[in-house]
This record gives sequence, C-alpha cells and structure tokens, in this order.
Amino acid sequence: MNDFTVLTLPDSVIDQIPAPGSGRDPDRFQIMIRFAPGLVESADASIDGFGGRYEKTVTPPGLLNGAASDGVIKVFSFPTSAPKDVLLDALSNRPGVEAVEIDHVVSSDLASSDLLYQVGITWGLYGPSGDGIGSYSNYFGSAADVAWANAQASADGHIGSMKTVIGVIDTGIDPTHPDLYLNIWVNQNEIPTGLASDQDGDGIITFRDLNVKSGGSYVNAVSDINSNGYIDADDILSDSAWADGIDDDSNGYTDDLFGWDFYNNDNRPFESFEDNPNKIIDREPSDSYHGTHVAGT
Repeated sequence: MNDFTVLTLPDSVIDQIPAPGSGRDPDRFQIMIRFAPGLVESADASIDGFGGRYEKTVTPPGLLNGAASDGVIKVFSFPTSAPKDVLLDALSNRPGVEAVEIDHVVSSDLASSDLLYQVGITWGLYGPSGDGIGSYSNYFGSAADVAWANAQASADGHIGSMKTVIGVIDTGIDPTHPDLYLNIWVNQNEIPTGLASDQDGDGIITFRDLNVKSGGSYVNAVSDINSNGYIDADDILSDSAWADGIDDDSNGYTDDLFGWDFYNNDNRPFESFEDNPNKIIDREPSDSYHGTHVAGT
C-alpha cells in the first residue's frame, strides 16, 4: 500500500553571495565608473576608443572601491579583446573619474554540508556522470547536486522556500528522521487557535517555528513527548492540545494536521502496512519506510 506524504522544501542558509549576472553578452566584460557630480561625459573618449557601450546606471550610487560618493556610477561593457589593464588606467586618469572597477560576475557554488553526501555515501542525490558536477555520479539519482550547483541565492542569502510543497507517494515515511522532521508539511488550517506563532516571519507555521526555544523552553505550545530532543509530527499527533478531536478546517477529516491515511482512515499518513499508531517511530524493515529514502533524495 502506498501512502501520500507531504514535505516542504527548507530555506537552506548559505553565505550571502551576489547572484550571477543575467543577460550579459559573453563576448563583452563590464566596467563600473564613478563620475564626480556633473562630469559624466569626461571619460567618453576612452570609452569610445575601446569600443565601449553604455549598459546601465547604478542607483543609488553606493560604494565603489570602498569610498562613498555623491557621484554617479555608470556601467559600460567592452569587447573581451580590449586590454583590461590599459583600459582601467586610461579611464582612471580621465578628469572627473573618481573610481574605476571591473564589474565581476560572481556565482553561487552551493553544495550539501552533509558529510555522507560529501564522501559519496548518499548515492541517491547524485546525477549521471558527465554532468560536470561533483566527484560522484549515479545514473538513477535525483541529480540534487546539479540543482544545488545551479541554484541562485536570493538577496537575503537563502534558497528555496518552506511554501514549496512536495508530495511523496510511497510506502511510509519516518517523520522523526533527523533529516526530515523539520520539513514535514503542516496543514495551516487545522492548527488549533493560539498554539503556535510564526517565529521566522515566513508567513506559515512550520516545524522550524515549533522548534524555536527561548531560555531553554519552547516558545510555542509544544512538548517533546517522544523524548528525542526535538519537536516532530509524532509529538504533535500525540499531543491532545493539537490533536484535539476537532475538524478545524471543516474538510471532513479530523486533526489532519499532516494529511490523511486513506487506507487506515486516520490522521497518521506516515505508517505503512501496520495499522498501529504506536509504530510511527519504528524502523523495522517489515514496516517498509521506503518513503523516507525517497523523501531524502
């Protein structure tokens, strides 16, 4: 019997890196020029002499070479054949030019921090050989390494969104797994009033919010009932304050906080084969938690 389990994609935190430039001509490079106020035309001769082309004005001017200015920063592109050092010197020596700098394209190089991934054990995450990504390959893998390598960081240095939902159709999933428990989808309309608040301000209640502590205690009304050191779906479904017997979203399924098990007709969509609510954290092979593997890759 296949169960349908829903996960959310996490906001994986990375170092804040400028996103790669888009729409640039691969046969040209760009230079930023900061002009003194009222002297924007002073470098025209050098720009024209090297085949320069105006691209954009940077607003607000901000910083260039570490110094603040009220001047205007304009970006020009030049053919890759133009001698960069000679061009930079020529532009720097023009009257009214305060600073000149190559507008470098910097890209994000994202990869998992999981040590098992780094040493080639989590084979399901790798893509086929020849993709040019990483040291390991798997023709049947999910190619997560390719997705990470091509991901773009947002302005706040994050990728992904907890609002992105993925359905896993397979034979059970372990919602207490250390790699998955934070990403189990939560039915927002089934949360009893007053039990949880959005701690990270992303607009939804997730297990990241439910695991926030202050002074050693959980901020939200949750308890680590299974004593594994964190709040997971097993804790919530075992808590009568959350699983209160009320169909809060009025969809006909009571306490469907994480979905519904239509085979057993209950609110524990994680188990497979065994109709036993106490088996949720059991990892016996007979329970076939293959969905855990699928969700992880």
